[in-house]
Amino acid sequence: MLSPRGADKTETIIEEALHALTVRKLPAGIYQARPEELERILRDKNQPMAVRRLVQAYQRAQASIGPEKYHMKNLAEFIAGAFREDGLKAELQAIKWPKSNDTVCYAVLYA
Repeated sequence: MLSPRGADKTETIIEEALHALTVRKLPAGIYQARPEELERILRDKNQPMAVRRLVQAYQRAQASIGPEKYHMKNLAEFIAGAFREDGLKAELQAIKWPKSNDTVCYAVLYA
């Protein structure tokens, strides 16, 4: 049976497991944060570098790919999609990190 997004039950379970694994590692509220809240997190030097790098990667991807795609609607879906969706991974690999040879995909997977 397919979900409304076209994912089968196995894909849905994998995505929900990714959410469960990552939600506990991120600061409270960041998972569903609005753009202005993400900006605050970026300015907060007390936030771990990995968290700020994830936010930067999400913002870069959203600027390049656009917010319309399902996995671009918030940081939670973005992280899960970066690990699970081959199409999104390919798009993220095409987005270069400034002043580096790294890509946004690398920044997410190795934050």
